[in-house]
Amino acid sequence: MRKLVYLVMVASAVALCFSTSAWSQGRKTTIKVGINAPMTGDIPKVGEGSKFAAEMWLEDVMKAGGIEVGGTKYPVELIVEDNEAKAESAVSQYQDDHPG
Repeated sequence: MRKLVYLVMVASAVALCFSTSAWSQGRKTTIKVGINAPMTGDIPKVGEGSKFAAEMWLEDVMKAGGIEVGGTKYPVELIVEDNEAKAESAVSQYQDDHPG
């Protein structure tokens, strides 16, 4: 479970890197952290555990007031997508959320 929490933390750091344009314009943005996990399909327990760990992490982050970057705290939103334990579903979920 610690590996998953670490993975979520790394994902949030990556999200921070891609959100710098909003910060440079002085707007307070929400940092979105995505989980693409098997909520259904052959291994739903893996997805449930992933989601639970991410929610525990999010609770801790929100209690602390968000993620601090450059002295400013930003709220975090968790987005959970079901990949049905299939590679093609994982790709499809990503492409649906990132067109073009």
